[in-house]
Amino acid sequence: MKTVEMKLIATGVLFFLMLITGVFVKKAGKPYPVFLLSIHKILSLLAAVATVITVVQMYKKVDASFWIWALMVITGLFFLLSFTSGTILTTDKDNSGQKEKTENEAEPMKRMHVIAPILTTILAALTFFLMY
Repeated sequence: MKTVEMKLIATGVLFFLMLITGVFVKKAGKPYPVFLLSIHKILSLLAAVATVITVVQMYKKVDASFWIWALMVITGLFFLLSFTSGTILTTDKDNSGQKEKTENEAEPMKRMHVIAPILTTILAALTFFLMY
């Protein structure tokens, strides 16, 4: 196998593990288990770094159109949304830092944190497909 194919496979495995550990963190409930949450965050960061490295290396070999650029930017924005929503969910206080967040206050962020990583995975896969 070529180096690019190995990186694509490794990135896909990281995305899969990130999603699986996210499911386990959600099932464990609050307070989130520190070890499992840390593994999930590390896998998320590794998936983001692996995606950027792979896309940059693939970008050097292809003539990227406007649509590939647009997909790369949108994928990056969804990565940021995934990280941000996950970070907000792991805090116990509301925006003012005064009181505990209720389940109703956290519900929109929970939905966003479920949808954003899935869309990130789909968009990253589509970007890789168009560049390969």
